[in-house]
Amino acid sequence: MARIVPETPVRTISGKLRKADRTTFFDLDGRTHAWQTTAYTGPWSEAQLAVQDKFKAVNALVLADMADPDKKKEWQDKADASGGRYRTARGIAFAHYWAAEEDPGL
Repeated sequence: MARIVPETPVRTISGKLRKADRTTFFDLDGRTHAWQTTAYTGPWSEAQLAVQDKFKAVNALVLADMADPDKKKEWQDKADASGGRYRTARGIAFAHYWAAEEDPGL
């Protein structure tokens, strides 16, 4: 009987985009790969523009909080208490502000 060995799951992927030719380089299990992407040529939809505006607004709030040492410490304490869900102060602050804009009750 043949023995089947499943492929190892992807542990980490990190990459860098070279804008000139839209090539993304990433490391996958110790090997470097290149992925050619296509540029978006059509106009942005209203929904896409709304998400872009929301991202800019939330990012501005997070950057302001990260510039204040007391606020940054508060966010880091919340991240540490999240049980591993969030590892950085910036991550938990961004998630909080992103959700709060959609649902002010949070």
